Amino acid sequence: MRHRKTRKEKIRSEERKLKGVKSERQRLLTLKQELEARIRVDKKRRNAAFHIRNLKIFRDTCNFLVPFVVCTGIVVGSGWLLGAGWPVYEDSIKKAKLKSLQIEAQGEYKRYDEEYINYSILSDTKDSSITIYTPWEEKNGNYTRIKRVYGSSAKSQEMIDAILHNDFDYIFESIGGYSEEFQQVNMIDEEPAYKVEGSIYILNTSDTISMPESENRNAWATVIEALLGLGIGGLIAYHRDFEYIYSLKEDWNEYRVKYSVLKKDLEQLKETDAKLLSLRRGGR
Repeated sequence: MRHRKTRKEKIRSEERKLKGVKSERQRLLTLKQELEARIRVDKKRRNAAFHIRNLKIFRDTCNFLVPFVVCTGIVVGSGWLLGAGWPVYEDSIKKAKLKSLQIEAQGEYKRYDEEYINYSILSDTKDSSITIYTPWEEKNGNYTRIKRVYGSSAKSQEMIDAILHNDFDYIFESIGGYSEEFQQVNMIDEEPAYKVEGSIYILNTSDTISMPESENRNAWATVIEALLGLGIGGLIAYHRDFEYIYSLKEDWNEYRVKYSVLKKDLEQLKETDAKLLSLRRGGR
């Protein structure tokens, strides 16, 4: 025959069951408090790791981009100094007046020009030099003359005007800064006369005009400067001892480790809340 529980046994069984539920609820509440405390700490660590990760990514990205930025800046700045202007922006082209005098065949051929050219720091680098020979003079059966060479002192409007008007007396008397050499021969086969050869270039930076830059010129300058800057920067970045992708992966992995701890605690807290809710419903 099946044994029937007495009333007293039923009461004791219910008490043990209730005691077990209370003990489990207390354990779960304690666990919940511990998890919540850990989660608060984990969130602070996660937030700190999040910001540190972003700072590291920003640092590594800047480190990676430094060669591109520096090289592009140098290329663009050099282009501006050389007269190419700024990329993208259509600026005004500054032109300065250039006066040039070219003399060949000892004065037989003279060409004088005035024109406006693109002005840059290299526009005034052409050297000027004028060599003048005085007419041959007979002395004691020999012929002598003076050879004068004007270097930077030839770079003047006075020199140009005097040569164009064959005013050599003015040059010899008024313009200094020359080297001089005496020449002597036994006989000559040319008529005594002044001989001159050389060239003069004068860039007048105070006499300038401005012209709008064309779209094609600006587009080409932009493309060329971008390719040069990025190309040189890319070569430097390629040969540097710095692995950008690997560094980014390391930063992400460090953050994932800290986030996985928080995620695990959140999942455990969710399970604990579910068990507590089940106990409350079962205790009704």
